[in-house]
Amino acid sequence: MSEGKGAEIRRRTGYKKIIDTCRQAQKDGLDWVWVNTCCVDKRAQIPELSEAINSMCKWYANAKLCYTFLHDTIWESWPRKGSKLTPKRFSRGWTLQELIAPKVVYFFDRKWECIGDKAELARILSDIWC
Repeated sequence: MSEGKGAEIRRRTGYKKIIDTCRQAQKDGLDWVWVNTCCVDKRAQIPELSEAINSMCKWYANAKLCYTFLHDTIWESWPRKGSKLTPKRFSRGWTLQELIAPKVVYFFDRKWECIGDKAELARILSDIWC
């Protein structure tokens, strides 16, 4: 790979997500990470769609902990009751299984600062979903 192409890749937000995930995992004493960077194709046939969703659910359920990166959010703008500032993550690409299946989910803003975990944020998450 050329030096220019490598530099371009390192500027991408997806690359930063992977690097910051690995840094956080090191801080949390984890040896391995898995970064979900793709979405399930909802146009797939029912059996394939069901298999993909069930497989993802197992990955989340078996994880020691999960990180959710909210690329369009900073802590100060985190949604409050009645707020119109809901992160895009909650309107597309997000499935309820990603919130329910893992035992622990930490939410990070675009600066990779921890907003809180799903237990701490349960009331806000409920307001967003309901």
